[in-house]
Amino acid sequence: MQTAATLTYSKAAIAGVEKLATHILDIDGIAVTLAYGYPDGTASGIDLLMDVPSGDWKKRPSIYSGAWIYWHGKIAEDAGVAACYLRYRQAVSVSGRPIIDVETTGC
Repeated sequence: MQTAATLTYSKAAIAGVEKLATHILDIDGIAVTLAYGYPDGTASGIDLLMDVPSGDWKKRPSIYSGAWIYWHGKIAEDAGVAACYLRYRQAVSVSGRPIIDVETTGC
């Protein structure tokens, strides 16, 4: 996830769109929605760049605005019943980076 975000930012910088609050950038034929040069935290942003195994892993928008979450097992909220998740919170400023939270205590 960190690598996908960093590579996307590099492509956004080359295109000169890394300082825009929102932008859609073509990445290898995929229209990815950006927030300040990084993939945004939606199905049209970071989720398009992730290759998460199907099956037990699930995904959805997080309870946090501009965030996307993948989880394994049961989850009530982001910190869930079985704390086993990966959450991506999009960048919210030109000087900010995405926040990636990994919780494995319940895996």
